[in-house]
Order: sequence, then structure tokens, then C-alpha cells
Amino acid sequence: MARKASVSILGKIRKIRNLRKLKAAAERSPSPQTVGALAEACIASGRLEEAHRLAKQGAAQFPASERLADVCRFVDRRRKSSEIISLREEIQQRPEPGLFRRLAEIHLDLGETDRALTLCEQCLEQFPLYEQAHLLIGQVRMSRFLQSRVAQDAVEAERQLRRVLKLDPRNERATVLLAFLCFVTGAHKQMDQTFQTTLIATPGLSDLADLAQAAASPRLWDRAVESRLEDELDEDERDSFVELARLVEMRGCFRNSPHMFPVDALGQAAAAAASWARLDSGLLKDSVRRLGNQPGVRNVTAIGEGGEPLSEHTGDRGLPHDDFALLTETIRSCADEATRRMDIGNFLWCTVEGAFGGLTVSQIREVTFGLMHGMPIRPERAHVMVEEAAAPSFVASREVGHA
Repeated sequence: MARKASVSILGKIRKIRNLRKLKAAAERSPSPQTVGALAEACIASGRLEEAHRLAKQGAAQFPASERLADVCRFVDRRRKSSEIISLREEIQQRPEPGLFRRLAEIHLDLGETDRALTLCEQCLEQFPLYEQAHLLIGQVRMSRFLQSRVAQDAVEAERQLRRVLKLDPRNERATVLLAFLCFVTGAHKQMDQTFQTTLIATPGLSDLADLAQAAASPRLWDRAVESRLEDELDEDERDSFVELARLVEMRGCFRNSPHMFPVDALGQAAAAAASWARLDSGLLKDSVRRLGNQPGVRNVTAIGEGGEPLSEHTGDRGLPHDDFALLTETIRSCADEATRRMDIGNFLWCTVEGAFGGLTVSQIREVTFGLMHGMPIRPERAHVMVEEAAAPSFVASREVGHA
């Protein structure tokens, strides 16, 4: 018994020492890797609240970090596991639309969008007129569209939000979200009509009227894109939401920047774009250089949403930069097309292994990263390296706005 007690005490001492080391490293050089390691050690020690606080603070500083987001979701899942089980049992016993909605919202908060969508669809099978389920589907699909620019997500989001407004023309939230969606795709006439329909149904909404007036200002529109539209679409197609969404997918960028939409008037569209972070080109170049200097790295490339090269590093045993960039973009395009056809969400990353070593292609926000690697880098570790290197390059949009 005495020996077991001493072993237990020594184990606790080692954990405390390890936490102190990790905390010192995170304070000395904060990064997704150091903060994530500290938060994960807190979880292992049973300090869930501290882990959640650290991960939240880290995610605010590094909004593109998947590792920190995973820690937050893990803790949230542990917190809400009993509520999830309880809601599932209640739905089986007496299905009600509010129960479906609550469970879907929990899964949505945990980042489990597929489960949330499935629950909403199950709800609508039994309660087809329940507008909150349509609204949730519209929000999820729009969030996907903001991240991946897949036209199918935009079209489905528009359909669901219009369904909400058909059920309740006075739904202010659905109005703002649909107007925001029309704005980023460039469907200006549909945006104006959306605002006007709700204002006619509910007179006296001064905030919504002010937002409609501000969003309709041509000074917010991307004039360079406007001129290209005249060449790329026929006149009757320029007002078609479907054609405009397809054009966003084809060109890989929005017709109007989401950041130009005057969301401060109501702040309701901001919730759909809360995960949006802006790219700092200077920090990106630093990240690529640091990643390229790690042992085993042969090539690194970063490619923008329009296919333009953003940064690159070529090692001694690497491929010529243009060839590697073309290879990276081709793999991303094929993988993206596959996920789009299967409608399984957004392409995140993939690794191709061969005699040469490994090639990992990662999609992080609007940037495609390619990493050619050999020993001592393990293939399963490559995407984590890319994510951790790239995370500091993305900063919260508000932070950029105040810079």
C-alpha cells in the first residue's frame, strides 16, 4: 500500500512539473502548438474548465487553429454529454420540434454540422412547417458557403431562408441572413426585394430600413468584379442567384466581400460569419519560411482562392516551384470536386504517399497549402504541421479592422 501511494504521489508531481513547463512555454512563445499542448495536458489532469479557458483564449488569437477548436469542442462535448443523452431519450418518447431544435443547436455548437443537419431534416419530416429547422439549415449551409464557396451550399441556404420568410414574412433574422447571402453573391436585386418584402410586412423596423439603405450603397460593391460579370454572364443571368453562386464557385471568390456588408446595424449576419478570419500576407510568408526550414520539408506552397501564388519555399530536394504549385492545385481541385459531388461538406486535407515521401494538401480558410515531405516527418503528422504553421497568419477580422 505504501509503495502504491508513493507511486501515485510521484505521478502527480510529474504532472504538475509537466504543466508548469508547458505553461512557461505557452507564455514565452504562444502558438497553437504550445497553447494546445497546455490545454490538452489540463484535460489529462482533469482540469476541464482551465483547458476550455486556455483553448478559447488561444482560438481568439489564432482563429484558424483546428487543434484549439478541437479542444474547445471536446470540453463542450464532455459538458453537454448528459444533456444530449437526455434530449435523445425525450425525442424517442415524445418527439417535439423544440427538442429537435435544441439538440441540433448543441451539435452545431460542437462543430458537428452533419448531425445538426440530419436532426433538422428528421424534424421537418414530422413537422414540415417548423420554421426554426429551416432557419438552422439555412445558417449551416451559408456558413459552409462562406468557407468553401460551393454553389450547392449557397443555393440550399437561399431555398431554406426563403422558406422561412414564406412561413413568416416578418422574420427579421432570416431577412438579414438572406440579404447577406445575396450581397456576397452579388444578387443585388434579390437583396433589395428581400428587405422590402419584410419592411412591407412589418412597418416601423427602422433598424432594418437603415441596414437596407446601407447595403444597397454601390460604394460597397466590388467594381472590378462588376465589370468582369458583364463579360462572363449574359444579361439575363446577372440577376439569377443560381448563376451568380456558380460564378462564385468557378472563380473561387465572392462578388462582394463579406466584410463590406454593414452588419453593425443589427449584428445578425455577423453570427453566420463569426468564424471568418482575415489573412495577413506578411505573417503568411513568415509561416511558410519557418515551415520550409523544418527537417524533412522539401517544398511548401501557399495558393490563394483565385489560384494566385502567395508564398513558397523550395528545399534542396524539392520540385521546381511552378511544377509543385500546379501539382498542389490539381490535387486540391480533384479532392474538392469529389467532396462537392458527394455533398459531404468541405475539403480539408489529404495526403498522397509514394517512393518520394509524402505530399499533403491542406485547405485552411481561403488558402491552399502544399507540403512535400520526407523523413523524419510522418504522413499523419504533416497536416498538423501545416495547420500549426499557418494558424498565426489568420487574424480575427475585428483585429484587422482596427489595425
